[in-house]
Amino acid sequence: MENFNKLILTAILTGTTITSGIAMQYPENIDQNSPTRSGVGMHPPAIKKPKLDIDAAATEPAGTEISDINGIDHFGNTALHNAVLRNDVEFLQNILYNRIDVNVNAVNRFKQTPLHIAAEKGHVECLQILLNMPGININAVDMFTFTALHLAAEHGNANCLRALLRIPCINVNALNEFGRTALYFAQLNKHEDCVRILLDHGGQLVVLPFQIRHIIK
Repeated sequence: MENFNKLILTAILTGTTITSGIAMQYPENIDQNSPTRSGVGMHPPAIKKPKLDIDAAATEPAGTEISDINGIDHFGNTALHNAVLRNDVEFLQNILYNRIDVNVNAVNRFKQTPLHIAAEKGHVECLQILLNMPGININAVDMFTFTALHLAAEHGNANCLRALLRIPCINVNALNEFGRTALYFAQLNKHEDCVRILLDHGGQLVVLPFQIRHIIK
């Protein structure tokens, strides 16, 4: 496993892509029950994820009054989403600690929860507050089937990654629609610190081949 970890870190620094042949030299890093041990379909074709226009919401007025805490604006964001977008910790705490009817897992039009936004934006204090809320769905997926862990890894937000990985029920090897894990995106974007963190928590580069990936609804 140590050699495999070094291989991934070397790939990040040199810009080398981990191929199925190289990955198969280190089978201990692949799920023992996975068909990937055959080496078939290790890497699906590159898919560019469209940029979500959620940043615009952060520059607009909150739009949702405290009296209608679960109401939405034209982005589909609730007051909770907007508080996280603005990194407004005080307002976020006011909502969560003073209202019993707030939906911490509400989704906007991109199917993102407030936790997704905190992880993507690197708003670690907001993320930690959300993680302490009862009923928070830490493994929720957005419209691209990304979890908060995927987004933290993709954007190189190491502190958010650490906070998420402290939660026992986190799925470190959750797959998106194309069979890719958080470790894949950390390696792809050359976030060496995130790669190290995920490897230390059992992150796997490849779990299932693209050809047989099915999202279980």
